[in-house]
Amino acid sequence: MTSDETWPQCRVRGCAGAALATECLLHINSADRADYLRWVNPIDGRGVRFTAELIHEVYTNLPKKGRPARTVLFTGAVFPDDASFGGARFGDGSSFAGANFGDDAFFRGARFGKDIKFDGAKFGRHPSFRGARFEENSSFKGTDFGDNPWFRGSVFGKRASFVDAKFGDHAYFRYTRFGDGTRFQRATFGKSATFVDTVRFEGTVYFTSVTFGDELGFGKVLITGQADFTKASFGAEAKFNVFSREPLSMAYARFGRHAQINFAGRELSLHGADFSEGGSIRAWGTEIDLTRAKFGAPSLLTERKPVTGPRTAPPVEPGQRPRLLLDLDPDPEGFVVPNGTPRLMSLDEADVRELVIDRVDLGSCRFNQAHNLDQLKVGSSDQFLLPDRKFGPTRRRIVLEEYLWRARHERRSRWSLPDPPAIEDTPGDPRAQARQIEQTYRALRKAFEDVKNEPGSADFYYGEMEMRRRGSESRAERFLLYCYWLLAGYGLRAWRALTALAVTVAVGTVIFVSAGFATAATTSFVPTSGGTYVQTTVPGPRPGWSDALSYSLHSITSLIRPAGTIPLTAAGNYTELTLRILGPLLLGLALLSIRARVKR
Repeated sequence: MTSDETWPQCRVRGCAGAALATECLLHINSADRADYLRWVNPIDGRGVRFTAELIHEVYTNLPKKGRPARTVLFTGAVFPDDASFGGARFGDGSSFAGANFGDDAFFRGARFGKDIKFDGAKFGRHPSFRGARFEENSSFKGTDFGDNPWFRGSVFGKRASFVDAKFGDHAYFRYTRFGDGTRFQRATFGKSATFVDTVRFEGTVYFTSVTFGDELGFGKVLITGQADFTKASFGAEAKFNVFSREPLSMAYARFGRHAQINFAGRELSLHGADFSEGGSIRAWGTEIDLTRAKFGAPSLLTERKPVTGPRTAPPVEPGQRPRLLLDLDPDPEGFVVPNGTPRLMSLDEADVRELVIDRVDLGSCRFNQAHNLDQLKVGSSDQFLLPDRKFGPTRRRIVLEEYLWRARHERRSRWSLPDPPAIEDTPGDPRAQARQIEQTYRALRKAFEDVKNEPGSADFYYGEMEMRRRGSESRAERFLLYCYWLLAGYGLRAWRALTALAVTVAVGTVIFVSAGFATAATTSFVPTSGGTYVQTTVPGPRPGWSDALSYSLHSITSLIRPAGTIPLTAAGNYTELTLRILGPLLLGLALLSIRARVKR
């Protein structure tokens, strides 16, 4: 990028410098140049090819500490190696746009006013802006900073722009401060870039579509406003350690191998992020969005170590060196995070086949249409939502989608949450939505079973069956699953089977007492008046409650046995047959439920 500005040309043949009268700053006589540099503001050196002597003369006449700044117009100028402007004061509107610097350009401790322009400037190796201070609206659009640019202790005011800038290898930012609205869109960094030791962005910062090389180091970077790294590209070994008060977006960012993200703040969006070569994400007190993210190699999402925030560097006053702050202290300016547990908000349409999640709250996570969910590895089922029951004795782990589905489609919710999410109507068939949730539960169940976590998978099997019962299009299947739920809680609630068994025995006992036992006839000899005895048949004693209970218990504990000695009516025979079938079935379901709960 070069400047499109034009100016009257110096009369010296081949010179592109701006004519002050007829000649440029380089070619006018020394006496006139001395007067010009002493009294004229702004200093016009546009297009001039500076020599070391001319740079020294200009620098000598530039104001230093304690003197009013002067504006310079060095658009399109060419500077040799070792051009030094250390400590100089440049006024508002100064321009180095399109200038070309040799190696070791030196602006250490320089002060720049408002609206400074370095657009399209090109630096050689080792340019130094150490301790330089820029007021608002400084612009470095398209600037090529060469290798080893130094910005240690530099301060940039509001709306500093590095759009399309190019930083060579080993760009170095330490104790650097940026004002609100700083922009690095489409900037490119070479082999390594270092932002360490309390680099601070005051307000919003944009790194949209920026390209970082290998060995990026973001260490103890503080951001007070929103940060946008959308579509940024990170090379291998990127280390990203950031504290942020406001949401940070890395949507559709691409990460190289061994990327490490350490983040403390409110929200971290990795929507559509690409971790094809793996990486780790450690967060503290953060709501994380992994919608459409891709994990193509082993990756980790977990809680980072507790943090209170780094101590912030004080403002660097003119003439002062920045203080070195290498420790971590409580930050008085609001970087303390009250709730340390990170929360994953969405895995919607994400590819999680290589992702491990540990010590992260999954109670608010949406799993809708996540790919390879059965290969997700979760540290513990305790990370999932466990709502309180409004009725019923049993609690279980669920996914948020089931809670929302029930809240939308059931007359009354069976669960309560301390902080319930907003319930929104979603278009579509409720049964189809239930089947989608069923698939989520099935995948999570398989993921836990694959790591031999049978107790953890039990709740997901229960949720799978619940959503299958509500999502089935067949009435017969829904009735069968309803009976399975009612009698045994899908083979996971032993108390249901035992309760059903007790009810079955009680009902059988009542039927036997009231209509199940037939009247037994006995033979008796009755004396007559003639002193003889006459044989007659009389009703025998009727079995009581204890006999009926004993008969019911014998019936449920034996599917095939000889007929009893107590005569039965037709109702009694049917009752006995029913008890012989239901008894072993319910006992088996109870044992199965107990086994499912104690299985390791």
